[in-house]
Amino acid sequence: MFATHGSKASLAALGLIALLAPAVDAGAAPAAGVTCEIRVVKRGRNMELKGIVHAAKATTGTYSFKIGNAGDGGSSVISQGGDFALAAGESEVVGEATLSDADGLRARLSVSTGEGTTGCSR
Repeated sequence: MFATHGSKASLAALGLIALLAPAVDAGAAPAAGVTCEIRVVKRGRNMELKGIVHAAKATTGTYSFKIGNAGDGGSSVISQGGDFALAAGESEVVGEATLSDADGLRARLSVSTGEGTTGCSR
């Protein structure tokens, strides 16, 4: 239950959570041989995020990397996406961003191949 006296930042955070929710069909098969991670590195007052795809076998596909941030100063959404091609055993940074405020940080990386879709969030 939500309080009726919530702040604009709280409402913005709720909107970001809805935006970053997985857009994957619950019945979809996972992408075999493909995993992902979202690496977060603190650099002073900034947070650097990298979306990384790992392939156990050669594969091609598409990715969607969405980052949302909500705080007292407002909210922002970064959306990146595109194609990737990896050889067996390779990893690739498919998206990255640096944010100055990580209070309401949410990130989601979805990876789709011909075999299915997998995702990770932070």
